[in-house]
Amino acid sequence: MRRRGMTLPELCQQSIEEIVMHLLFHCPFAKDCWGALNFLFNDQLSISQICHEWKVVTPLGFAMDIFILSEFG
Repeated sequence: MRRRGMTLPELCQQSIEEIVMHLLFHCPFAKDCWGALNFLFNDQLSISQICHEWKVVTPLGFAMDIFILSEFG
């Protein structure tokens, strides 16, 4: 986002490089979003492991669509 000249300081006040893991899972804002969905995960898991856990605990047919959209959207 920074490379595209975009800043969203109200979402994350941490000065951490904007990598996928941080943006989707480790940022306090992202953690709050996952918490609102009652989905908690170990910070040491990889993206694929988190996706697997999400699929296991989410009985929705479109559960993986959320990851696909966030990854390629």
